[in-house]
Amino acid sequence: MGTRLKKFKFSIFTKIFCWLIAIVMLCFAFSVAFKGCVGIYFSGEKFFLGESVSFYESYPVKAQIKSDFHDALSFASQNRTQYKTAVAERKEAVVGELKEEFLNAKADMIKQELEYAVEDFSENKAEVYYIYDTEPDVSLPEDFKEIYVPSDYPESIRTAMQVLANCEGQEYLQFEKLVRTSAFEESVALRKDVYSTADGSDNEVLFSFDIDIDYSYTEETVEAYISDCYDEQAQDYLSSITYSDSAEYRLEELKNLKYYIENFDGEVLSNIEKIPSNLSNYSHYILSSGDNVKIVGFDSYSFEDDFEIQSCKKLCIYFENDFKEADVYCNLYKSYTLSQTYSFDVCLTELIVFLLFGVLVLVVWLGLCGKKYNSERCEIAFIDKVPNDLHTLLTCAAVGGLTYVFACFAYELVEYYFLTDIFFVATLSYAGTCLVLLTEWLASAVRTKKAGLSYFKNTLVFQLLSTAFRVLKKFVKATSAVFLYKPRRIKKQAILCLAGYVFVNLVVLILCTHFSLGYNVGLAVLTIAFFIGFNVFVAYVFLRFTKYLDIIVSASDGIEPVDLEGKKVPDVLVHLADNINKGNQKLRTAIDEAVKNEQMKTQLITNVSHDLKTPLTSLINYSDLLQKSDIEDADAKKYIDVINKQSDKLKHLVEDLIEASKASTGNVTLNCSPLNLSELAVQAIVEFTPDLEKNRNVLRFDEPEISPVIFGDGTKIYRVISNLFGNVKKYSAPGTRVYVSVYRDGNYGCFEIKNISSEPLNIPAERLTERFVRGDEARTNEGNGLGLSIARDLCRLQRGELKIAIDGDLFKATVKLPLNEQA
Repeated sequence: MGTRLKKFKFSIFTKIFCWLIAIVMLCFAFSVAFKGCVGIYFSGEKFFLGESVSFYESYPVKAQIKSDFHDALSFASQNRTQYKTAVAERKEAVVGELKEEFLNAKADMIKQELEYAVEDFSENKAEVYYIYDTEPDVSLPEDFKEIYVPSDYPESIRTAMQVLANCEGQEYLQFEKLVRTSAFEESVALRKDVYSTADGSDNEVLFSFDIDIDYSYTEETVEAYISDCYDEQAQDYLSSITYSDSAEYRLEELKNLKYYIENFDGEVLSNIEKIPSNLSNYSHYILSSGDNVKIVGFDSYSFEDDFEIQSCKKLCIYFENDFKEADVYCNLYKSYTLSQTYSFDVCLTELIVFLLFGVLVLVVWLGLCGKKYNSERCEIAFIDKVPNDLHTLLTCAAVGGLTYVFACFAYELVEYYFLTDIFFVATLSYAGTCLVLLTEWLASAVRTKKAGLSYFKNTLVFQLLSTAFRVLKKFVKATSAVFLYKPRRIKKQAILCLAGYVFVNLVVLILCTHFSLGYNVGLAVLTIAFFIGFNVFVAYVFLRFTKYLDIIVSASDGIEPVDLEGKKVPDVLVHLADNINKGNQKLRTAIDEAVKNEQMKTQLITNVSHDLKTPLTSLINYSDLLQKSDIEDADAKKYIDVINKQSDKLKHLVEDLIEASKASTGNVTLNCSPLNLSELAVQAIVEFTPDLEKNRNVLRFDEPEISPVIFGDGTKIYRVISNLFGNVKKYSAPGTRVYVSVYRDGNYGCFEIKNISSEPLNIPAERLTERFVRGDEARTNEGNGLGLSIARDLCRLQRGELKIAIDGDLFKATVKLPLNEQA
């Protein structure tokens, strides 16, 4: 190919020429297709068969005639006078019914208010709104039956009770003075449907009469109020059934369609002076007067099926034969005449020729795009640098906007300019502009492909996804360390996991709702499936986590080692298990050491006590012998007496030590039987009363009518009570009272003793039951600090407990022992 020819081939002139030829050919194809659509629009399926259809039988003409006929019929069938009469005749019945409903509702309200007043006062016996300062100004009929009313009830409540007992229905209306004033500020909503039609039959709802009436209206004033409201709503209804001004305007615009319409109110709407007497000279007309209906020329579709022509007073419609006056029918006639010149065969042939030639030239033009005579490489244009998805979006937006503008323009022109030169030019302009935009986009895509560039990579979506992927990759890399467990991070990790879980579920629910409302069933089902699968997976992870956590907690309860060997457990649980194992090991060691020390201490006390017992016995025996010997030295006798007392004190201490050791270790034999707790208390009182009287203490015993029978070892329980009395004897302030009581508390029998301490009790109550702890820290009184400890251990051995309470100088000890089950 010569250089000059090659230059001409790839020149801008050649490219623009080919582009214009392609657009022109495609516009011609579009115009031919448009003509075919017009032919189908008027002739329907007969257009494909090459058959003609009459003007009155064409679809747009039939639709226009029916629309105009409907407007005419709606005017001709009006009978506002009859409706007005029907509304007036129904007024008395509606007002009476609503008045009766209101009175019943008001009576019921009064009844409910009185019932509430009586009930409220009976329950609260306090001030209520229904009690007036003065007596109610209401006189009761003499025939009211008397009922019992408490004498302390206010007069208003007494009256309300008598009214409730004697009245029913609307009889309550005469007692509205008993009801609080604020109740009459409320209202009741009532509704009645007013039935009637133009012919007077009650088979149609004319309008619904709604009204809100305050309870303040009386029987005399409510009827007038309902009547006024009825008149107001009836007038609104009658005004709403007036003839449509827009429909009247459309009829007045008609020139070729002649009409004469008279409604039942005597109003006439017409564009002729009178109904012509020679209607038979017209090919298409409709004449209706009551039951007499005559339809000529409209054979293929019936007006009787779509409208009730008999319901109009007088109606006449006919067409002029020449369609010369300018109106919608004139334009339709011109369009119809032009459409009859189109042939399906000719249109199809022209469409194929123009379409094939246009596509062929378009392909040639696309082959030349981006090429130059002196370069084999395809050069992209400036527009090709715009991201492809943005380019596509802008093209679609431009085409869509043009389509919307053309649709609005065509809607305005179709009635009066259909198939005129204006409409045809507007349609070709729209088609040509859209083809320019679409071919420009197609040429850009072809140039991108020829240049070897990826179409998808030159999109905003790809660029955004690439950037997002890189950011996400960096984010994952930076935040992955957050989910590796380290101490003091579990709270942050839990918050992150919870936030992620809530975020994913929220997004999925929003998408599911969006797809469901958009009736996109497939995507909605997939979203629901993902939602269920994601939550099942999270539940599995959570249950697996709680399973191992439960294993660790169970092991920690029993101080057992946690065995997670060979199991895939989160790092936090592994760390927790290791810490628990270390803690359990230390705890086991400490417990073993404590048990061993306690055993050694108990064993030491027992052994020492037994070792002291033998020499102590000898010491006591020899001191007794010395006391019985004939020794005249007074000082020697005094010394022997001290030795004897201290030996006896040491003896009791050793015995208490042995008993405390046995009680704490449980090495005590119990002989349990039913016991009367009051008898044990009395026995102890008799024993310790002389000692208490020496200290000038007054004992008060609260003996129950029915003494609790407990189940226990009498010797051991008496030892507990005597220890408590001994404590009172040693530490009570002289001249104070000592209170003893026996009672039953649930499934326990209780012995309680209270006294005032001679010394300040500046020690916690729970410490008093420990060994060798005394309330008298100065140890000025006798006692070894073992009595309460022994009492506590003996109570525990018998499934009871000893409670100590201190309130200032008041000391209170309570012994709780289980009751005899057979008692």
